[in-house]
Amino acid sequence: MQTDEMTFAMPKIHGTPMAKWAYLSLLFSLFYFIGLYSTDNEYSLSHTTVIVGLYWLFVCVFLLCLRVAGKQAILWVVLVVAVAMMASYFYPGAYVFYGYAAFLSAYYYRFNIALLFLTGNILSQLIAVYGFDFYASSLLSASLLLTVGLFLYGRFSRRETYFHYVDEAKNIHIEQLATIAERERIARDMHDLLGHSLSSLALKSELAEKWLDRGEYQKAQREIHQVAQLARSSLAETRSAITGLNFTGLASVLTALCEQLQGQMYSVVQHIEVPVMDVKTESTLILLCKEWVTNILRHSQGSKVSITLHREGDCVALRIFNDGDYDAIQPGNGINGMNARVAEMQGELDIVINDGITLSIKLPLMQTNQSAEI
Repeated sequence: MQTDEMTFAMPKIHGTPMAKWAYLSLLFSLFYFIGLYSTDNEYSLSHTTVIVGLYWLFVCVFLLCLRVAGKQAILWVVLVVAVAMMASYFYPGAYVFYGYAAFLSAYYYRFNIALLFLTGNILSQLIAVYGFDFYASSLLSASLLLTVGLFLYGRFSRRETYFHYVDEAKNIHIEQLATIAERERIARDMHDLLGHSLSSLALKSELAEKWLDRGEYQKAQREIHQVAQLARSSLAETRSAITGLNFTGLASVLTALCEQLQGQMYSVVQHIEVPVMDVKTESTLILLCKEWVTNILRHSQGSKVSITLHREGDCVALRIFNDGDYDAIQPGNGINGMNARVAEMQGELDIVINDGITLSIKLPLMQTNQSAEI
């Protein structure tokens, strides 16, 4: 993204916010014709035809200047000055054309180049008056004043267009960052939700297969029924994650997770008090709990799990202990995703291995008025 105004390549005026003012400015060029009615000189029909023809030549060149940019504009700006000099030979009102050339040069080029064009523009007027006696010297002051005024207007227009471009580029950059952040959020949600759900489906399917091998058809049927329910629930949760909705409460999720652990022969101890919290904090805790319980179901060889959730000051504290045998933890997508979620909430995450493994998480609370026990 270009941010240096000195080296900024101005776009063509046509199609920018400046376009309407540039086109409307042509109305002021009609002052060119005032001399036809206010002068004591009478112009022949052929002379008047040349005067009108040169005006339309100027209009055409000016309109072309609005549709070019960069180095292409140099020729057309010079051509506007040339048309002004040519017209001033036949008619003194042509001094208005010099101002348009000053505006275009000030708009398209950085200050030193634009100043060079302005100098050449003023020299052209002086040559037209004193060198070629093209038009009355009494109009020179008005011509110079108009030229300098439109030059300054061109500089202000250039700055306005530049800042408009910078703001637009920043907005595009912000939208791109927001899109990337949303993709990362969805990726984390999909990993957490699908990882947990697919692991549960696999475990229940394996359990149903074992019951079938033992001839316990009713128990196998019950597990298969739970697999179907879990699949439907996972589908609903996935849809909710994509839309960014909080699909269920933290209390219900913790209850379901404890039941799932118990179904896999874990002894579960609960000390859970769910404080009132904002939706984002609750959603984050839901996904963190699901991810960690999934890790326990996949990797733990233990038999006990304790889950503690309560309020600590202005934070909600979550602690999950499992007595499994963990020699070391290799962070993967799951733990990395958990760290990213906690960091995004400006919380704390700690994993301690000591006669088992303990996950400790603290997240700041936005609302801490009530708590509900389960």
